[in-house]
Order: sequence, then C-alpha cells, then structure tokens
Amino acid sequence: MDSKKEVKEFSLGQTFLGKNGLLDVSPLKTNKVTCLYFSASYCPPCQAFTPLLIDFYNEVNAEDKVLEIILIPFDQTEDEFKIYYKPMPWLAIQLGDERIAKFTSHFKVTKIPKLIVLKQNGEVASGSGRIEVMTDGEDAFHKWRQLVEQ
Repeated sequence: MDSKKEVKEFSLGQTFLGKNGLLDVSPLKTNKVTCLYFSASYCPPCQAFTPLLIDFYNEVNAEDKVLEIILIPFDQTEDEFKIYYKPMPWLAIQLGDERIAKFTSHFKVTKIPKLIVLKQNGEVASGSGRIEVMTDGEDAFHKWRQLVEQ
C-alpha cells in the first residue's frame, strides 16, 4: 500500500463565458496566474473595486497574456449580470451555473467582493487578492506569480 497522499487537483471546468460567447479553455493550465472574482452588480464595494481590477488586469496583460480572472457572479437576474459583466475583459461563469455554489462553498466565500489567486493545481495561493491589488498594484501580480510557482 502506497503511503503517499494523492493530491486531487481542483477542477474549474472548461466552459466559460467569453466576450464572444462560450469557450472551452483550461485557465489554470494556460495562464501564469488565474484568479476567481466573486462579485455582484448590487454590491457597492464590488462596484468600487471592479474598475480598479479592470485597470490592473489590462496593465498586467499589456505585453503578454499572463493573468486570467474568472467572474463568479452573485447577481440576481440575467440582465443585471450582463450589464455588470459587459466592461470586464475576462472570463465568467454563466449565471445559474452549478459551479457558482460549488466554488463559493469550496473556497468558503462569505462576503464579496473576493479575489482568490489559484495555483495551477487549484489550491489557493492567496485569498487576499482584492487587498493586494488595492495596496500593491501591479506588484501584487509579481508576488502571486512567485506563490503560484512554489
């Protein structure tokens, strides 16, 4: 009997909403850093943070696509979700997808906005992404990259 513990990789799935419809991608395998962004249009702190996160995402990816963010929406209606998601340059999980509840439970998200940085095996590299973006700016990405590569 093998005494090594098998580390089960957390799966994000492969179907995500992009700007031109549904995509089949593996964000954890194709990007240097992948983040989950738990957010909603009705949340004032989310409304304040999202524009900062869009700027951060665009700055980090200015020369090369190295960061992916996946919106995990908490909106109440499809219209709210579509309007809120429209300016975001990253992927999203469709409203109503069962992964929203799965990820919320798995990552113990109790309040939004929440930005979680993932390692390539789906483990959490940082659960404080929002604060790190707000305090460290683009330096947060460099810190995350080191954490992801450990």
